[in-house]
Amino acid sequence: MEQQANGFLTQMVQPVLRQLGVESRLFESLLLGAAWTTGFSPWQPSSNRLGIYGLDASWHRRLWDDWLAFQPELASRVRGFAGQHSFLNDPHHELVNNLTYATAVAVCALLRHSEKNPDQLAKTMDAGSLTATWAAATDLKPEDWTLYFQGYERALTLSGRRNLAAA
Repeated sequence: MEQQANGFLTQMVQPVLRQLGVESRLFESLLLGAAWTTGFSPWQPSSNRLGIYGLDASWHRRLWDDWLAFQPELASRVRGFAGQHSFLNDPHHELVNNLTYATAVAVCALLRHSEKNPDQLAKTMDAGSLTATWAAATDLKPEDWTLYFQGYERALTLSGRRNLAAA
C-alpha cells in the first residue's frame, strides 16, 4: 500500500493542490491520511460518507452553499474538475467517481477550516492533531476518529516523520 500511497500523493494530490494554487505539506498529509483510512477506495459500504475521503453529502452541499458560493474564482476551478453533465445530475456522486473533484473539494474543506482556525493549522501536527483537524474540517463523527487516526499514523510513517510542521 506504500507504493499506492506514493503514487496517489504524486499523481493526484499534488497536481490538484498545484492547480488550486495551494502548496502545503500539511494539506498533503491530511489528504493522504484520509485516503489511506478508506484504503484508497472511493466505495464505502455501510457508510453515509462518500468517496476516497469519506465526505458526507449534506456537508458537501453546505460547503458549496455556505462557502464556495462566495469564492467565485476557487469555485470555478473546483467546478472545472467535475464532469459536465454528471455534476448537474448528481453532484454528490462526483465525490465517489471523480477523484480529482473529490480531492479539490477536500482541499476546499481544509481551506475553509484554515480560514476559520488559522492558529490550529499553524501548529506542529501529529497524528492526533491531524485527525482533529480533518474531523473539524469535514464534520467527522467521533466514532470514526480512530480509523482516521490510524490513517494519519500511516501517512506520517510513510513521510518518515512522527509529526509535521504546518509549513
